[in-house]
Amino acid sequence: MDWALLLAAVLLNAAPSRAAEVKSTSFQEFLIRNGYELVQLKMDDRNKLYVGGRIHQKSVKIMIDTGAMCSAVDPSIGSTLAPVGRMAGNVRGVFGVAVERPALVNLDKVELGASTISGMQAAVLPLRGPRRTATGSNISTADPHADTDMILGMDFLTAHHALLLVAGPKLYLRREKPDVALADAIGAALKANGWVDAPIEAPPGADHICVSGQINGHAARLLLDTGSFVTQLDWGQLAALGVKAHETLGNVSGVGSKQGALNFTKIDSFKVGAAAELIGVNVGIVDLASLNQGRIAAGQKPIQGILGPEYLDRWLALIDCATPRVFLKK
Repeated sequence: MDWALLLAAVLLNAAPSRAAEVKSTSFQEFLIRNGYELVQLKMDDRNKLYVGGRIHQKSVKIMIDTGAMCSAVDPSIGSTLAPVGRMAGNVRGVFGVAVERPALVNLDKVELGASTISGMQAAVLPLRGPRRTATGSNISTADPHADTDMILGMDFLTAHHALLLVAGPKLYLRREKPDVALADAIGAALKANGWVDAPIEAPPGADHICVSGQINGHAARLLLDTGSFVTQLDWGQLAALGVKAHETLGNVSGVGSKQGALNFTKIDSFKVGAAAELIGVNVGIVDLASLNQGRIAAGQKPIQGILGPEYLDRWLALIDCATPRVFLKK
């Protein structure tokens, strides 16, 4: 379903001051006309959002990750560049501190499809998975799902006033922050066609967005994370959410290739604001104790889980990183 086209019909009524400009254009054309640059994305078989790009003339695979506090490149790229310093703090992932004060490098030119980003900075983090040996083979191969060369995190998405359409998927970037009238026109168009504002928590200067939802009728704060391949709940808070764990599926990797056990369960009811309620859906279970310890130490509230891309896709989510706002289909 190309819901971008579907929204075009309501733009005229939603924002009268833009009516002459919008006319019969699609939502995509409207955004491009108003200063947004389109980056066409792909969702792989593990629900992760990628774009093919180039860094200093080298072809790379770039993941869009709203759960990452900072943008990063793999050492296969970062080690070829002179460091310009180190991060002031550590990079913490789901399973604790991944890298202590990683090196920073300047990227003179990053090509994202037809868009070019100049002079951005990134941390150097191990993004590619560990080598493994397949059963019955002496040939060591990399995990085919751990071939990310670069992550664009919330620092980049916020600085470039990104609109991320998970269903599609598409990324729109803007050189300048949209004015109030444009932001209101986009929001009004979405609402007029059945999208709703998701209740979020995003304090000024925060490097993340959390949404407020309900798991089996119990309140849950969920970190918005397009870099997580599935939605996950915290092992230590299952009882409070009225959830029981099922068997272990295997291990899941976080930033820095740190791993932890992954279980799964089925929840009776999953709600976020006024978006359509999901009934009888599967979610993963991981231990988020280390992540929450870091959040509490930073003065942030603990989370009960991670909202991943598979249900953001089902809700036809649009994430406005500039405002910030999150829109889900009612």
